Amino acid sequence: GEAAQEASFERPYTLDLSQTIAAYKARPEAERQKLESGPLVILANISVANIFPSGNTGRYVEQIFRINNDNGATSLGYYPVTYDPATEQVRFLSAHVVHADGSSADAPEADDALLQQSVGYETFYNVRNKYVTMPTMRAGDFVEIAYRVLPTTLESLYGDYFGDLDTFGGTAPTLLQKYIVISPANKPLYSHTVRFTGQQSKTSRDGQTIYEWSARDLPAELQEPLAVPEIERVPYVSVSAFQTWDQFAAWYRHLIRDTFVMDTELKDTV
Repeated sequence: GEAAQEASFERPYTLDLSQTIAAYKARPEAERQKLESGPLVILANISVANIFPSGNTGRYVEQIFRINNDNGATSLGYYPVTYDPATEQVRFLSAHVVHADGSSADAPEADDALLQQSVGYETFYNVRNKYVTMPTMRAGDFVEIAYRVLPTTLESLYGDYFGDLDTFGGTAPTLLQKYIVISPANKPLYSHTVRFTGQQSKTSRDGQTIYEWSARDLPAELQEPLAVPEIERVPYVSVSAFQTWDQFAAWYRHLIRDTFVMDTELKDTV
């Protein structure tokens, strides 16, 4: 059932932290020295979206980093996940540090706070940050963050709609990045890639269709003043339940149909 899927959909895609660290250390020393010239190395970045039969979506994210200097440690000291408490719940599965000397530490229990975006932002968006404050980190440490976001409503507020966009790479070199979307076999998805040169596949298993995109050894994006927006520079994958704009228009027309229907009180007023 859906409850069982919620508890297990990410399992085929989770990584073993010790094996990931060992694989990094096995790289040639000259290659590692080059990778360690910036604040961070992203050893792995895994994102899984699971579309349930109800139309709701669950997400799993796992990221493994190497801290190269104090700036890298500072950038990961506070790790937030933004969510809507009316429809979602966030659970951190790992917030773990493996120190260079072999010892390890875990972050305290996750906390929750209002999203301080801008004045009046909360008027339109009821979102919060679930966050962890990481233990003290130093150069040479490895960090694993893993969390799951699950729906709390029985049905999707948007019906059969699914739309997502995942960018590849970023400001730190990324050794492995995967984006996986799992959909019921009777809900086909359509995708479009831009500047993406990695691998992609589509497989079927147990009444589901699994779409997967992966890339390795992505260089860090150069940060330049007045650069064009990230979406115009980096590779990305967009996925949608709609193949054409006409399908999208029909879905949206159905979604907002009651907005323009006057109730009795309003009819009496006008």
